[in-house]
Amino acid sequence: MTLYMFLRIMICLMLFCGLLWLLDMSRIISLKRHWISVLEWLWWEVLLRTQLCLLVLFLHVSACAQLLDLNAGRSVHGFMIRKKLDGGLSLQNALLNLYAKWGSVKSAANLFSKMEEKDVISWGSMISCYAHNGSASRALELFNEMIVRGVEPNSVVVISSLQACEATGNLDLGKKLHELAVQKGFELDVMVATTLLDMYMSCSSPDEAVELFGKMIGKDAVSWSAVLCGCVQNGLAYKSMGLFRDMLCSQIQPDAIVMVKILTACSELGILQQACCLHGYLIRGGFDNNAFVGASLIESYAKCSSLGDAIKVFEGIKDRDVVIWSSMFAGYGFHGRGKESLELFYQMVKSSTVSPNNVTFLSILSACSHAGLVEEAIKLFNMMVSDYKLTPETKHYGIMVDLLGRIGELDQAMDIINQMPLPVCPHVWGTLLGASRIHQNMEMAEVAARNVFQLDPNHAGYYVLLSNMYAVDGKWDNAANVRTFVKEREIKKVSGQSTIELTDKVCTFIANDRYHPNSEQIYDLLMVLHAKMREEGCILDLDFLLHDTEDGF
Repeated sequence: MTLYMFLRIMICLMLFCGLLWLLDMSRIISLKRHWISVLEWLWWEVLLRTQLCLLVLFLHVSACAQLLDLNAGRSVHGFMIRKKLDGGLSLQNALLNLYAKWGSVKSAANLFSKMEEKDVISWGSMISCYAHNGSASRALELFNEMIVRGVEPNSVVVISSLQACEATGNLDLGKKLHELAVQKGFELDVMVATTLLDMYMSCSSPDEAVELFGKMIGKDAVSWSAVLCGCVQNGLAYKSMGLFRDMLCSQIQPDAIVMVKILTACSELGILQQACCLHGYLIRGGFDNNAFVGASLIESYAKCSSLGDAIKVFEGIKDRDVVIWSSMFAGYGFHGRGKESLELFYQMVKSSTVSPNNVTFLSILSACSHAGLVEEAIKLFNMMVSDYKLTPETKHYGIMVDLLGRIGELDQAMDIINQMPLPVCPHVWGTLLGASRIHQNMEMAEVAARNVFQLDPNHAGYYVLLSNMYAVDGKWDNAANVRTFVKEREIKKVSGQSTIELTDKVCTFIANDRYHPNSEQIYDLLMVLHAKMREEGCILDLDFLLHDTEDGF
């Protein structure tokens, strides 16, 4: 056999192995590590003089991208730089894709900036890299730059850009991308349509998402999950229950994520009968062994006023992890049974190998807050930091502020806020404002109001609290100023809704609701109940009712 024939055979073998590696990397990777060392001279010295070198390098980098083998990919990139190989657009795109999948933003951006030629794949890889690695705003800037340069986006670019809109809450650009998707026919792509659903739901536009979902062709499990979970996320619990029934009728099998979300919706509605039906479905579907589903079921029963069923589910789970324990702590807390929650917590600590985490302490602190167990909560908070070396989050501090505020220790609550190592979120200041209203501390209320208005200037409820406090304190001018400010800014107060289950129907109503066909009988019954309450010595505190509500504020 001549040397020429030998080289031809070896080259064919290398290409064949490269293709196999690309198609089934997990089984061939060990083989690759052997033959690359044996044929090192052939690879770098002989193939370098042929066009086959670029093909082999392309296969190598593509396989690295599939395997997320960044180091091997970097070695190819370094080899190209040392040998002054341009590599061509395809090889550069393969490297860019590798860096994007690995999340190596700096390396990807450096390569992208040096590419003399860029096609839609190059732009798409870089936009995806930014969108998926915490630089969503930069991804949108790059998308706009791509459009300005006249590069026509494909469906992959649209998906990555929509994900960036979702991360930044950029609804306006998201709608423009939707229009573009319709023009290009991308909307018919299930992946594009599902990403649009996620974008609308994340941007608090569930109506647009539901409308789009109704027009979708070929809905799959992912798209059903997106719209159902999005409705729960946006507070449309009853709508999500209807969608879940439609999903089952469409012969689409839900996964554990969907079941967790639908149980959350059931919890928000407080429909015990529905919770029982879902429990039966979970058992038949084999979901009862999933820890997150089990935890959601415990929470659902607890919030549907059936603590006994929640306890039964908890006791029926043999292998309890921290998620299961935490859900039971929270379940006791919903019912104001903080002492039972504490007893169960110490039982877990003493007799279980499970260590509490941040969520565990959030649940147990919340239970203490509902039960007014101040000393116990302070002890647990200190235990969290000193014994378990956990870093409290904003929610933990918020619960401590709420707990101290409930008992009138507003100065201590303020000290907690001032000592927070984290940025104070609006909810914490809102909690202090509510506590100041209860204890009629106008000075503290104004401090809390100033801070919460800076952080959340469009939350009408906080303005209502402050305006009412001014009115109770006799500061009518201040109350009027707050109301005028709200009207000028067109800040709308969203009416709170309540739901009640009657036989097989769920009725929704708001305060002073007159739309129910039996509203007259309902108000007659309320008058009877009001009279009985007064007979029992219950005196309503009317100080904090709005004194003038003709403007709807």
